[in-house]
Amino acid sequence: MRRANPIIEFVGVPGSGKSTIARAFRPLLPNAIGLQLPRAAFRGSPALLAHAAALLMSLRPFRSNDFNRMLRIVEAQRVYAQPLAAPLLLEQGLIQRLWATLADRERYSESHLDSLIGVMAKSPPDVIVRVNTPHAVAASRIHARTHGNSRYERLAEAEITARLGPANDLYDKLVDLYHRHSAVAIIAVPGTDPVEENVARVAACLAEARPDFGRA
Repeated sequence: MRRANPIIEFVGVPGSGKSTIARAFRPLLPNAIGLQLPRAAFRGSPALLAHAAALLMSLRPFRSNDFNRMLRIVEAQRVYAQPLAAPLLLEQGLIQRLWATLADRERYSESHLDSLIGVMAKSPPDVIVRVNTPHAVAASRIHARTHGNSRYERLAEAEITARLGPANDLYDKLVDLYHRHSAVAIIAVPGTDPVEENVARVAACLAEARPDFGRA
């Protein structure tokens, strides 16, 4: 799917720096909307609902808000499947929503996840910016925070570091599935480099991935 206005998703574990990079990048797209998914009228396709329901039923442990989480994912997919009035710059996109639903699970069906993303990837983001930050660095940033809503903030720094390993692996899996099912461009940036350098990398890669952007 080619949009006149692209969707750019920044993904990475808590403390990776994705929010900082996304906010610093935003002035390059002054008319962009975001940084979180806007609400859409619920109109999930039957195929998407069926695959979401199958993944939902495989979640262990099953939690009280899982049903609402999955409905919000199906709802948000509609934003990706329609023309946009302006670029959409996201630090809390669909990959983040899937990650938040699946993180810290004892198990879930990987085949159902693959099938769900296969349907979602018919209208994927145009660019995924994968922020790669060492676990210890991200854990140190989280531990130093005085406010926020990360699920890890009340843990000891060593435990945060240990939990960020599997969390990072899940991000890799989700990004890889999107890449396998679609032509999404993936930009990998190191989360320890100066913010302005990463902003320049994203801008250059966006120009290469979408040379038509700005001329549609």
